[in-house]
Amino acid sequence: IKFSTPDVLFDFMSMYPNYLLKEGINAKNYKSWITFRTRIPSLAGGAGRQRALAKAVYALNYYHLAQLNNYMNEYRDKVLSSIISPMVYMVFGLGGGTGSGILFDLSRHLREKLGSGIPIIMLSILPASLDDSLAKGISPYLALQELRYLFNLKLNKDVCEMYDQKYKNPFSLALFIPLQVAVTHTKEGTLIEAKKQIDNAIVEIIRMLSNFDISDLVASIGSSVDLGDSFLNLIGLLKIRFPVDEYVELSNILLREIDLLNTLIGHKVKIVEKALLTTNKIYQELKDHLKRYIFENRLDMDVERYVSEVSKRGGRLEAELSENIKALEVALSEMTETLLMPLKSSAFKEGTIAASYLNKFREVVDYCIKPAANYSKDYTNMVRQYAENLSLGLETVKDFTSRQKIYLTRLISIMSLTRFTVEFLENYLNARYIAEELKIIYSRSNEELSRTADHYINLVTALYKIVFTLIEKPSKEFRTLDQALTSLIMAERVMDSRRRNTWVNIDSLERALAERKTRLEQLENELSRIRFDFTGRRKILRDEIMDLKEEISKLNSELEYYNSIKEHVDELSSAIKEIVDKLELNSDYRKALNELSMLEMEYARKMSEATKSEKYYERVIELTEEERLKILDVILREEEEKLKSSTEILNIINLNRFKDIVKSYIKTFAVPGVLGLKDTYRSDTIWAIVATPILWDKDLEDALRNTLAIYSSVEAGIGVNIRATENIDPWTIEFMIICAKAKPEHLEIYDAIKVNAEQVVDKNMFFSFLLEHGFKAIAVQGEVVERGKDIL
Repeated sequence: IKFSTPDVLFDFMSMYPNYLLKEGINAKNYKSWITFRTRIPSLAGGAGRQRALAKAVYALNYYHLAQLNNYMNEYRDKVLSSIISPMVYMVFGLGGGTGSGILFDLSRHLREKLGSGIPIIMLSILPASLDDSLAKGISPYLALQELRYLFNLKLNKDVCEMYDQKYKNPFSLALFIPLQVAVTHTKEGTLIEAKKQIDNAIVEIIRMLSNFDISDLVASIGSSVDLGDSFLNLIGLLKIRFPVDEYVELSNILLREIDLLNTLIGHKVKIVEKALLTTNKIYQELKDHLKRYIFENRLDMDVERYVSEVSKRGGRLEAELSENIKALEVALSEMTETLLMPLKSSAFKEGTIAASYLNKFREVVDYCIKPAANYSKDYTNMVRQYAENLSLGLETVKDFTSRQKIYLTRLISIMSLTRFTVEFLENYLNARYIAEELKIIYSRSNEELSRTADHYINLVTALYKIVFTLIEKPSKEFRTLDQALTSLIMAERVMDSRRRNTWVNIDSLERALAERKTRLEQLENELSRIRFDFTGRRKILRDEIMDLKEEISKLNSELEYYNSIKEHVDELSSAIKEIVDKLELNSDYRKALNELSMLEMEYARKMSEATKSEKYYERVIELTEEERLKILDVILREEEEKLKSSTEILNIINLNRFKDIVKSYIKTFAVPGVLGLKDTYRSDTIWAIVATPILWDKDLEDALRNTLAIYSSVEAGIGVNIRATENIDPWTIEFMIICAKAKPEHLEIYDAIKVNAEQVVDKNMFFSFLLEHGFKAIAVQGEVVERGKDIL
């Protein structure tokens, strides 16, 4: 649309009748409604509710500038060359000035170009309570009055006889969409958001009508039917869908999570096994210290009995082990919640090898991840044996897809993780108890050994924190791993310090030993040179040699002891360093954990979004866990394309639950405001178009008919017409309700429109239809309204 200056428009308006005459319209009573006194706003945002101004600007562009005429010719060529039966929709806001202002002329020209064979359907959006006073006042009020002269057959006939047949109603059908329902139901409750929602609704309406044979609809409530003043057909829209596409995406995210979690479990198994071996070494060293204590103090008991007494003192081992295994079971339950979903979803025909294997697999997994319920002295051996048997048995099952086999193979790792963790807990508690005992008994007699015992308490406790952090749910592990790792790093530093001290002691002992060996050699040489001993030197040398040998023997014993400690400390330091390296910030483990945490957040975000809809007319049915697992099974079977088939849908969906939900949503149509109507509305014609693939039956049809019966002035079986049509999306069911033959007075917003219209004194710029004939066109209740007179 072009509009260079007001002067161009003023000049054109003087020539307007000449253009009309070329079309065969004689506007003998024409008088321009655009003068130099007319206030013309910036047209960037429309005509400012001034319907008469919009009509003039349209005429300028159609006749004088010819742009719209050319565009419409191009449009005509495309429509007429369409390979499918075309339908033309004219969409406009009833409360605006531009759409309702150019509506009559645009539709007239379009009908002339397209001919009578192509349906032209009017889609008009009614104003809402948040609109300004003009948009919900004089503009829609006069538009409704003027529309009577199209859709009231008698009035339209009078207009055609008085002015020309070109003013015959060009529309095949008129449909109205209430904006107020979008304002009420949108989350923001703003006009801008509501209009965005209506834009989406218009797309849905056009799509549904395009997939529906509208011939019966047009025959029932179209422009050829004498509707009188009951020409408004109000549309209510409802879309109910299962978010299957979203859940397929979620399932794929879930499978990526499971792949990462399985990768992490592989690392976890190695780390926990290393922690187990490390704790076992510490346990053995502490037992050696305890054995020495028993020997030094000549106690009448063996070390195993002493260890047993220390561990079971006051029943603490049984109580603390039981408490830890219960905590382990809770942690395993949380960690494997996601991991086990594919196992729950997999289904094979009973009696097959695959079904038998899966049943056994589920039974074993259930046994393994419930250590508190199944714990005994043979528990870890049983878990190991089960894992070996399942690994061997998996190769014999031919019905699994490669994806299922990979998943089941990795799932066996959780059994190893459980076994190593239980064994670690047993060793950890025993090692800690002995270390605490040694710390006490050597607190005064051997400060170094007491410090060593204290260090081992801290070390096994740090390993315990690491192990329990690793079996937590990944999201929790992500938050707490650094804290647990810090404790282990501190223990590692103490171990390094002990390692350095051991090296210092060994170096000192080796130097002392070398000195004494040199001295011994000197003394032995001197002794060998004595032939005759008159001074007693030989005896002195022999005594000194004997003392040196005794001292060397002690030094060798100490050196042997520190060398054994060095070897032990080196092994422990290496093991701890290996664990720390596997868990440090840039390790593969941490990268996988970070990625998994991001996926978990993405999954949670998409899950919350999956069951939400920003569209006022849309309802999303949340899938049950059973339904989600069935979808996951289809994906694991690598048969995702089957999710579009009716057979698979019926296998997945709980139909009774679905029907109950649909019935509850259908009841929303029992509220007149949802359709933009007052509760006084009654009609003998209600249309319901239901777009559904397979999920529709007589029970649901009866529920819909009974709901709409409250608007029917005749028997529901006669007045309510329900037509089912196919839907492209098999997981969606859509309802388009058309409450036909309503009068303007039946509109929920009508009273506000009328009150606001009465406040406008100068109404001249809000007319449109037949303005070219001198304002003597709008007849109300049989009277002709002269220019300047009020039609209210």
